[in-house]
Amino acid sequence: MSDDLLERATRALREAGEPRDNELARTRARVMESVRVQKKRRARFFALAFPIAAVLVGTTAWAASTGRLAAIFKQEQPPVAVAPSPVAPVHSPT
Repeated sequence: MSDDLLERATRALREAGEPRDNELARTRARVMESVRVQKKRRARFFALAFPIAAVLVGTTAWAASTGRLAAIFKQEQPPVAVAPSPVAPVHSPT
């Protein structure tokens, strides 16, 4: 933002004058309500996310302790086809 634009905005704000008490009270009430709603959303998120995370951690620990976690992530390698090596014919001495 340029200094000129900032100066004009500041001047316009000063010329607007002081807000009335009821405007201040309504603005404060709106701000406080938005803060309350945000806190409520955050609390609801953690109330839902924490049990899901606990189940995920618990089942992962259980699977690791029983050896099932390694079985899940074990990559099975496809069998490698081995071509038979050529066998030299056996010559009998005559």
